[in-house]
Amino acid sequence: MPHFMVELYQPKPSWLALTPAARHAFLEDLVTSLAPVLENGASAIALGAADPSKPQSANRFFALWQLRDEATSHDMLRITLAGGWYDYFDTITVVGESCELPDHLEQLVAA
Repeated sequence: MPHFMVELYQPKPSWLALTPAARHAFLEDLVTSLAPVLENGASAIALGAADPSKPQSANRFFALWQLRDEATSHDMLRITLAGGWYDYFDTITVVGESCELPDHLEQLVAA
């Protein structure tokens, strides 16, 4: 069963202090380090900026990833941590196996 990872993130002052060239270099290095995970079944479904006009809008940016399995999620998180992402972005990460609506409703009832 595929796993999904949702990330909500916003820049820290450390990111804002970088020059545009330093930001580009950091992101290029991170994408390069993620290449093996992307080749191994991780794919970005949606990436973007959050619409702050919507009720309950959280953070400034979002990413929705589909991952082949739990091991791929561990690889993705390990590389993201080692690459320094969390030094520059306050991030909320949610990883889990997907299920059908009836099963999810049962998860909510059992909570």
